[in-house]
Order: sequence, then structure tokens, then C-alpha cells
Amino acid sequence: MIVVATSHRPVDYRPDIDGLRAFAVIAVILFHLDETLLPGGFIGVDTFFVISGFVVTGSAIRSQTSRPAMDVLAFWRRRWLRIVPALLAFVAGSLLLVALFLPPFPLEAYRSTIRTGVLSTIGLSNLYLHRIGHDYFRADTTTNLFSHTWSLGVEEQFYLVFSILVVGLCPLLARGRSIASIRNLVVTTLTVLSLVWFLRSASTDPMWTYFQLPTRFWELGVGSLLALHVSRLKKLRPPAICVSIVQAFALAGLLVSASTSNALGGLPRLSIMLGVGSTAILIATGALGRPWVSRAFSTRALVWIGLLSYSLYLWHWPILTLFRYTVGLNGAATVVPALCLVAGLSYLTYRGVEIPLRWSRAPFRAEILPRFAFAMVLLIAGAWILDRGSGVLYVGEPQNWRRDWLPPSEHAYGEAGTITLTDCLIHEGGTVVREIPRTCFAGNGDENTRAAPPLVLAVGDSHAFANWGMVAELPRHSALSVATFVHDGCSANAARNVMSSSCREYWDWVPDVVRRTLVPGDVVFVSFQWYLFAGASYQPAWEQIARILSAAKSVGAQVIVEAPLPDFSRPGYTCMPEWYRPNLDGCSTLRRAVEDRRAPAVAHVRRLAMSDPHLSIWDPIDALCEQSCDAYRDGPIFRDNNHLSYLQARKLSPLFATFLTAPRPRTESQPR
Repeated sequence: MIVVATSHRPVDYRPDIDGLRAFAVIAVILFHLDETLLPGGFIGVDTFFVISGFVVTGSAIRSQTSRPAMDVLAFWRRRWLRIVPALLAFVAGSLLLVALFLPPFPLEAYRSTIRTGVLSTIGLSNLYLHRIGHDYFRADTTTNLFSHTWSLGVEEQFYLVFSILVVGLCPLLARGRSIASIRNLVVTTLTVLSLVWFLRSASTDPMWTYFQLPTRFWELGVGSLLALHVSRLKKLRPPAICVSIVQAFALAGLLVSASTSNALGGLPRLSIMLGVGSTAILIATGALGRPWVSRAFSTRALVWIGLLSYSLYLWHWPILTLFRYTVGLNGAATVVPALCLVAGLSYLTYRGVEIPLRWSRAPFRAEILPRFAFAMVLLIAGAWILDRGSGVLYVGEPQNWRRDWLPPSEHAYGEAGTITLTDCLIHEGGTVVREIPRTCFAGNGDENTRAAPPLVLAVGDSHAFANWGMVAELPRHSALSVATFVHDGCSANAARNVMSSSCREYWDWVPDVVRRTLVPGDVVFVSFQWYLFAGASYQPAWEQIARILSAAKSVGAQVIVEAPLPDFSRPGYTCMPEWYRPNLDGCSTLRRAVEDRRAPAVAHVRRLAMSDPHLSIWDPIDALCEQSCDAYRDGPIFRDNNHLSYLQARKLSPLFATFLTAPRPRTESQPR
């Protein structure tokens, strides 16, 4: 039996706090293992925040001297030794796993994974993840082994603010007044302001709210306020039965928040507030004696898990992610080894890195910091090599990622350098130009005189972009010219009140540009992500299609709407058979299931098409699926969960050309 070392514990050590840490990390692991096991398990991170605020504030108060500047340095020395050594070991090990087992695709996302890991070592991964969250080509964090380190970034930024304002500045501001009252005022003010910001932005800008310190400070601030008032709490002498009842309700609140599904999307404000409040009550009441819930959290098993919680949090996500996309996580035969590997790596990190360096007697500046600097140089050099030589250590079968899957960002889809990402695709918040750029036309036509041949204008979101390989090849297979201008992340199926301002502007722009650009015989090709989940409303899509159809009819043009395509539970770039990837669950689905799922949307569009000769449906399902729909079959069909690969889009081009040039009802144009 392993004996828990106690020699370095403070006098007022509380084992129930480590038990709470155990609850938090178990909740997070269960949530990431399978969301159905604990739908609100993400609340474990919020519990960690409250605990961190409580622990670091208590540590700062106990270590207070008469020299604020030295107190700040001592604070950061303690935090550095607590966080950085284990983090460096985790990042180095995970970068090796990235190099060996993750496909270097999408290239931007692959490089973003590496950069997230490096930035996590200096507490900036949350800022980076927020920034790339608005970049379509970097936003995919499906296989980012470091995406969970955003919470460490929030904590480290809190430590910076806390050390400057509370540890360093408050003693200087006191000037004979009570330092405690000044600290209380500063922390209370920042906590209240942060909570107000959180409540206001959680629905309007959930990504910012999720990743940023200003909207997370209040959670750590609650723990900090508890530490500032814990001495007063200990003076209270409420009846033990009352404390036990309060703790029982707090534990129930924590369990409810961890069990609550986030089915509506966005940030669940009430669930987070319930989890934070329940954690705070458990910490506060635990200072009043030994109520039964605190005793339960103080059991040896939970305390041990709590001691390992930091390393467990670091290692669980990369291991579970790699298992999910290699051997799978579909039963005890794979789940148990995955959890054992997480536990083993966590224990080795705790015993071999965390404890030796945290309590090392070696001179910090003379020995520990130089070693850290050397390790950082090696880490950055290794990351740079992996970034520049993407896939250099990849053990999977070679793939032509640029030709078959997705061309690089500088690729021109049309002839003579036309149709490029730079000119013809915009991201959220981008500028919707009044006229389609000249470089977004391809073919033999002149966009100024609109001479023959007929023009196919492709519009929509990232699914329209995924069709560029199909559309841009049309001049090779038919007497057609093409043009495109799309907005990623901007589905026509989204309600206008949840669209970004640039997205609303884009869909308002489409009918207008149709009227100003197209002539009789031209075609508007509309493709976007259909929301096919249960209870989804297609009304926004119908309304947007109707507006485009009205504009097209006014100039004698046609409208073609792409039918919903198959959607897979895992990205196509993890569906290639490999020696280390025996599990391909989620890479294929029965065609019958696909047809059933998209039936309501397809039926409605077909009814509209039957009632209006200007509207028709492009449905490539027969070319994509046989008895089953596969993400990868003798080459990539889908590059991720639901976007066509470049190879498959090009294969569809001759079929699409035939579809476009088939005889259609003659229509009369309206005067311009």
C-alpha cells in the first residue's frame, strides 16, 4: 500500500478539499469519456476554479511578509513549481503522440494543435483557442490534444492579476488601514464585475465567455473570498445537524449541475452558477468541523485521486482522444486500458516530476530555472520541427493531403489563379463586398458584359466552399462559366437572431447580387449545412431560399439547392485503415439511416421544386453512397464529418455538369 506523504502539508491542510478535486476530475473524465455518462461533467472545471481561488489566496495570506515585492515573487515561485514542471512533461509527451499518430490534416488545425501545446506552457492557450475559434481552417479541435489546457490559461492569468493587485498592491494601498479590508474590497469588486460580465455575455458571445478570464474571474474570486473570510467562518458554532443538512443540499446541487445536459447549446449559466455555489458551500461548511459530507470527501481513495488530479486532468484528454480515433472507446476492453494508461502516466508525472520539483531544496534561480529554460528551448525546437515538417514522424500510410483531401490556403481552384480562399471566402466578421471580386470568376465568360456561356454562381457556407472542386471544374466539362463567394460558418438553416452580423449581411447580399449579376439562363447554386437533429426547424432555410428564388426569377435565372449530405460521427481524416487504427466506428452509416434523417428537409424542397420550375435539387447521394455511406472508401469521400473531400468534389463535376445542362423549362426574363 502506498502511504500518502504528509511532511509538506500545511498545518491547516484539509483532506476534503482534495476529495473535492477528486470529484471534479472524475466528473471531467466521465464527461470526456462519454457525455451521456455525466452530461454536465464539464462543471468539474468550475469546481477546480473555486478550489484554486481558495487555495492560492490562503497560501498568499499565510506567506505574507512586510515586503510586497518579495511576496509577489514568492507567490509566483510557488505557482511555477506547482504548475509548470508537470505541464512541461505532459506537453513534451503529448507532442510526441501528435507527431506519431495524428494525421497532418487539416494542416492548419494540425499546426494549431502544436502551437496550442507550446502556448499552454506560458498560460496563453485559452487566448489562442479563442482566436482560432473564428478561423474555419483552425477551429477544428477534434484531435487537438491540448484543447483542455484553456482552463490552465485562465488560472495562470488569474494568478497574474491576483499577485499584482492583491499580493503586491493592496499592502501598499493600506497605509495603516486594514490590509484585509482592502483585499476584500478589491476581490469583491472584481468578482462582482466578472459575474455581471458572465451573465451578460454568456448568451451573446459564448465563445468569449467560455475562454476568457474576465468572464471566469468570478469563479476563482468566489474561492478567494472564502479564503479571505475563513477565519471568521471558523468562529461560528452552528449545530452540527444544520451544517450536515446544508452540506447535503450543496452536494445535491453539485450532483444536479454535473448531471444536467446542455441540450440547448451555449453556456449553461444556471448550471455553472449552481456548481460554483455548491462547491463554495462545501468548502465553507468544511471549515466548521467534520460534517459527514466532508468526512466522505476525506476518504483515503478520494484524497489520493485529488492529489493526482492535476496530472489526471493533463493526461486524460490526449489519451482518450487517441484511443477514440485508433482502437476505439466502445467497451471495457478499450476503456479500461485507456483509463489505466491515464492513471499510470498521471502517477509517474506526480511522483517523478510534480513532487520532486515542488519540494526540491535545489536553489531556484541557480539550478531549477536554468533547467527549465533548457527544457523550454528543446520543447520549442521540437515543436518548430513538427510544425514545419508536418507529418515527418507520422507512422500512418502516406496520403496526398493537398491533392485529395483539401488544397492549401494558397491554392487556386479556377484557371489562371482564380477562385481563391483569399478573395472568395470570408470568415465571421469579414467584409461582404458589394460586387463579386473578378478573381472569383472562372471560365470563358466576361463578368462585365455577361456574354455566353451561362454562369453558375455558387453561394452558401463552408459546404459551398467544399463544392469548389466540383464547381471550378465545370468549364472543363461543359460550356459553362462559374463564380463563387461564400461565408463559412453561415448556414441558411440558422435563425437570423443567432447569426453573426456578417452572416446576416451575407444572406441579405445574395438576392441583391443575383439581381445585379445574373441574366436569363444563369444558375444560382446554393449549398449549406442542414440542421438535421430531432426537432430542428427548416423555416429559416425555406425563407432564405424563397428570397433567392424571388431574385432569380426576376432576372430569368434558375436556383439549384443541394440536398443534405451524409453526416458522420467522426472526421474522415481519422477513417483511413491503419495498423494502429482497427476501430473505424463512426466512419460509415447505412444509406437507409441517412435517407431517413434527411427525409423531412428533402421532401419540403422537392415540394417547392414541383411547384416552381425555377427551382431544382442537386442530390449526389447515389454517387456518394451504395448500401452504406462511407467517409473513406478507396480514397477520401469526406474530409471531415460532413464536408466533401477535394478529390470527391472533382469526381462529381462531370455528373454536375450533365445535371446543369439537362433541358429545363423555358422562362421569361423580367425587365431590368
